Amino acid sequence: MALITPEILKSVATEGMVITLPEPSASDSYAQFFNNMGQMGLILFLLMFSTSLTKEYEQGTLLNLLTKGLTKQAALLAKYAIVFVLWSIAYLVAVTGHLFYTAYYFETAALVHVGLSLLMMWLFGVLLLTLLVTFGACFKQAYASLIGVGLFFGLLLVVGLFPVIDKYNPLHLATAGVDLILGNSIAIKRIGIFVVTLLVMSASVVSGLQMIKRRS
Repeated sequence: MALITPEILKSVATEGMVITLPEPSASDSYAQFFNNMGQMGLILFLLMFSTSLTKEYEQGTLLNLLTKGLTKQAALLAKYAIVFVLWSIAYLVAVTGHLFYTAYYFETAALVHVGLSLLMMWLFGVLLLTLLVTFGACFKQAYASLIGVGLFFGLLLVVGLFPVIDKYNPLHLATAGVDLILGNSIAIKRIGIFVVTLLVMSASVVSGLQMIKRRS
């Protein structure tokens, strides 16, 4: 997309209109990738797995496993693992295609911390999917899980309004990727972002295990 955007604008330009755009670069390709993953990839995954736990309750498939000796906590942990693995595989495929595309069309020697920036987006996806499964263990309706994740995302946006606590905001995992590959080391220094993210994920899993244990 970063490569063909100038050509698209040229094709729609009218006589007398001058459109001046900078040459597309590798950073533009990464910006497009992060936008696509955050706006389409993650949303698609959230929609796909929003009904995974609730459907098993409704269809009785989970009940069949429980009657055979599987505990609710083990079933939920398996659900976390499945979601994480599938997200990781899908993300790896997307990253592989992106890296080949970017390396073929653009000069990438000036980019730094590429691996970390890609890891940050992956971790943000893991965070949201963890919350999705946890909300699925708390509520019987699939839409409630999506609403829960949406409210959490809204909370992150509100946190961004307060610089004192924004430096710990997990939302930077999804938004700081381009700055990072361009040499801005602020994201690396904000270790608190990763700590808070891991704490939220851990608390989410523990809460999910407690809630599903009480769920009838």
